[in-house]
This record gives sequence, structure tokens and C-alpha cells, in this order.
Amino acid sequence: MKTRILYIVTTMKRSGPINQLFQLISNLDPERYELHMISLSEEGDNSIKDKFEPFMLTMSCLGLSRYSSFFVSRNSLRSAVERVEPDLVHTQDLRSDFYSLFLNGIPCVSTVHNYPYGDYPYSFGKVKGRGLAWLHLRIFSRKQRCITVSRSILKFLNKLDDPRFTFIRNGVDDTYFMPSTHDVKTRFRRDKGLPEDATVYIVSAHLTELKDPETAARAITESSGNNILVCLGDGPLRESLEQRYGGEKVRFVGYQSNVIEWLHAADAYLSASFTEGLPMGVIESLACGLPAVLSDIPAHRELHELNNDAVALFETGNVASLVQTLNKGLFSDAEQVDYRSRCALSIVRDHLSARVMAGHYQTVYDEAIKKYAGA
Repeated sequence: MKTRILYIVTTMKRSGPINQLFQLISNLDPERYELHMISLSEEGDNSIKDKFEPFMLTMSCLGLSRYSSFFVSRNSLRSAVERVEPDLVHTQDLRSDFYSLFLNGIPCVSTVHNYPYGDYPYSFGKVKGRGLAWLHLRIFSRKQRCITVSRSILKFLNKLDDPRFTFIRNGVDDTYFMPSTHDVKTRFRRDKGLPEDATVYIVSAHLTELKDPETAARAITESSGNNILVCLGDGPLRESLEQRYGGEKVRFVGYQSNVIEWLHAADAYLSASFTEGLPMGVIESLACGLPAVLSDIPAHRELHELNNDAVALFETGNVASLVQTLNKGLFSDAEQVDYRSRCALSIVRDHLSARVMAGHYQTVYDEAIKKYAGA
């Protein structure tokens, strides 16, 4: 008999954690696991529900609003879970983590995608963000098993020695995100109006203070080489950034569904983020053979430690430090570019593929169910 896993999420709207969840469920052993999904609220625009449907035996949405009462939300979820009768529940975010505390008689694991005190003040404002971070950490303290997406988050939480906590790094589909040929790169550059002789950096992120796109844009503008930055994504800072930095050297192209084409047109990935869990944008670029230039934050440092020839670091928030890194010409020599590309691919092959990640989750699932049965 297959093990029945129920995933509970807030919505099926496209986001980093939901994209990562898809990488997980699409790489689990279908002979061993039967998968079900419950979302608490409608996803609205930008849904990726259809991607999950082929892998799920059942999918349902409770249609709750964020203002639904605690009792209505709790009881609706309990009823929906009872219909599935899962062997294990896996939650992914603050709301699903919270309501899963009230599910009795079922082992539950939670994935921790960020360090709440580092992320939430940027996302929700300082006062509300710190309050939500305190709440989420309290929830973690009551969970049976928590899985952080990087070792750096585990260290931030001070849970390195807590047996209820472990880390499983995010993984990418390296059968889809793969290096391109020179001819393909040339064609995509031509199609997207990018000069063939430029060093093209790319970043795929929501344009918010948390991601610090201004440091990246300003540094590219001030750098001495023939450097271009392509920013994929939208956000509240896009208009002001475009007014100040938009032009030949810094291009804001908005949300793009064909991210891989842009990665295949680029030479390297650039991120100036103040905080990350383990960023999928960087991992996808590494899988395409792109080295990365990253801010010196714990999550980026963790990737640098996996192979320091694939990842160059600069001081977080420091434009001069990034300009200095860009001016080193790390990607101007063809032999060095090829070597750094191979280093990038080795990180994904050995540590960050979705298959490797799914194998680790299967081990945690089996251990959690066995431990709960013997409790």
C-alpha cells in the first residue's frame, strides 16, 4: 500500500516556495507515495495549480479568506483532512504551519523557507514583521519535524543540535535547466536585443528592498566593462529604478514565463539580496552553467562554500565592493568561463538537483511516520 502524503499550502499562486514544492512532488517515487493537496485560499492570478494536477490524486481549495475566523478555518481544514486520511501532512508556510497544529493523530513536517526575523520585517514592515516572526518561531517550537531549506537557516534558528530539525537544500530540475550551446546563446541574444560582445548578468526576483536591486543596478552602471544587467520580475521598486537606471546597461523586462531563454542568453547571475533561504533563481542559473556574483549573506555563502570557483561574493549593500568584483573581468576569458561553468554544474549535480532533494525528503517522511507509529 502506498504512503498517503497530504500537502497543505496557503495558495497555489506562483512563488519561490510553491515552485520548490513542485520540484519536490514531481520527483517523489510514484510507486511509493500517493499525493494530495489542500490550499486554504484561492490563488487568484498567476496560478500554477495546473502543473500539480498530474501528480495529485486529489486537490481541493477551502476558499478561506485571510479574515475568516479561527474556528471556521480550523474546522474546515479538519474536515478536509479527515476526508483524505493521510499518513503524513507536509506544510509550507505560516498559515498552513499554524493550522496544522490543530490536526490530531497525524504526523506532520514543515518546510522552513526563510529565517523569519530576517525576511518578515522587509515583507510586512518592522513591527508587524517582527510579530509574525515571533509567532512563526513559536509554531516551529511545537512542530514534530521541521526541515530548513539550507544549513544557514538551521544555524540562524540555533537548531543545529535539535533532533526535530534538519536541513534539505532546495533542488532544481536539471533535466530542464541545462546549459545551452554557443549557437543557442547567440540566437537568444539576437532575439532579445542583447549585444553578443557584452557580459550579460541576469537576476530573476521581485523588485523589493529585500532583494536590493538598486545596488546591482547602480554597480552595473558604474562598472568599467561592457556589462549589462537584465532584471526579470516586477515589484514596487520597478518604476523608480527604471527611471534612474533604465537604459542600455540596465534593462527591466518584467515578469517572463520563459526564464530559461534569458538564462541561456546570459553569462552570469547577479543577486544583491539582503536575505534569502536558498534562492531558486541562483540554483536554476547554476544548473544552466552560469557562475554567480552574490551578496555575502549566509545563504549565498553556503553556495560559495560548495564551490568557491562558481560563486563570487561581494559585501552586502556595498556598491563599491560589487563594482570592484565586476571590474575583475571574471567572465572575459573563455577558458576561465568554461571552468567556472563546469564548477557551477558540479554544485547542482552533487548537491542541488531535485532528485537528490526528493530522496532526502522521502527519508524524512518515512522516519517521521515510523517514529509517530512507535510513539
